Amino acid sequence: MLETTNLTKIYRNRNKKAGGVYALTDVSLNVKEGEFLTIMGTSGSGKSTLLHLLAGLTDPTAGSVRINGVDIAALSDADKTRFRLRNIGVIFQSFNLIPTLTAEENILLPSLIDRNKKTAKNVTKSELDDLLKTLDIWERRKHRPDALSGGEQQRVAIGRVLVMKPAVILADEPTGNLDSVNSEILCKILRELCTARKRTVVLVTHEKHVADFGDRTITLKDGRIAQ
Repeated sequence: MLETTNLTKIYRNRNKKAGGVYALTDVSLNVKEGEFLTIMGTSGSGKSTLLHLLAGLTDPTAGSVRINGVDIAALSDADKTRFRLRNIGVIFQSFNLIPTLTAEENILLPSLIDRNKKTAKNVTKSELDDLLKTLDIWERRKHRPDALSGGEQQRVAIGRVLVMKPAVILADEPTGNLDSVNSEILCKILRELCTARKRTVVLVTHEKHVADFGDRTITLKDGRIAQ
């Protein structure tokens, strides 16, 4: 489902042709369909850089990222955006909700952006209702973000990802702004997505109890896989 080969990212000094900061060096990994992979490491170890490369939000200096056989770095910016919209769901630590939209409007936003009639993933009312109930925000669906708790806002953010039924879900420190109760709720939702719906999840965290929800954990150190 997801494969990286010798993935390297160097942030170069604009005034120098050589040298630079190696954020990631020769990272190769394979993630199977329906697998829950967690990535741990201290601050500055390369966790978020790796996730951004997997999402196609930044291009590697060397190496490749393939999702379902597609080398995403080889795509044009427009094709990369379309591919990400339909195949990759990204959950951030900050909720990034549109403050003027209700919970269900925020969830439906990606499907409204995808206007290609041949490939657009239309969302039926029953699908939306099922999603709202699964995330336990049915009764809050007409509320705007400022009327929702942090846990509810994160569940809306998850709904916005799930509405497009992505093959791969990438989560960057998604429990960072949540209390322990809501952190566990979030992890159980992601665990269920892998077990019942065969979604592939890659989650970055520095919390051991969050990583324990995964099938497998890799540890990064100084931009390399240490364990």
